Amino acid sequence: MDVAGHVAPMFAVVGEVSGAYKSETIAVGTSSVDATVRLHTFMGGVRVAARTNPKVVPFGQVLLGAARVSGGVTASGPATSVIAASDADTEFALQIGGGVNLRTSGSFGVRLGADYRRIFISDGGENEFRLVAGVVIPIGK
Repeated sequence: MDVAGHVAPMFAVVGEVSGAYKSETIAVGTSSVDATVRLHTFMGGVRVAARTNPKVVPFGQVLLGAARVSGGVTASGPATSVIAASDADTEFALQIGGGVNLRTSGSFGVRLGADYRRIFISDGGENEFRLVAGVVIPIGK
């Protein structure tokens, strides 16, 4: 989810919060291993938009902020007690992307976009590419 406030006709200040989640269970005989990973990002930056056609508005943006990665593993079985471990870390992140807002009816619209995100982890970092689709709801004027 993001919120943008226009500071000029082409420029906006943007805040974005996102989350991604993955869980997996692997059974080995009568034992099982459960793993969960969560990624939350808290980003802010600037967006530049070409507003020559109000029905089709392409944009580009650069966001900086923090990425919080957390996860845990639990193993259990009839012959063993439950073994669990978890960890979390927060690192600096950079996100560069763009897309297009398409007005569908009234002032509501649809957003299609793509981003490259770099999370600067101490052991080398993580590169991510994501596709984005969503609803655009203007608030205020």
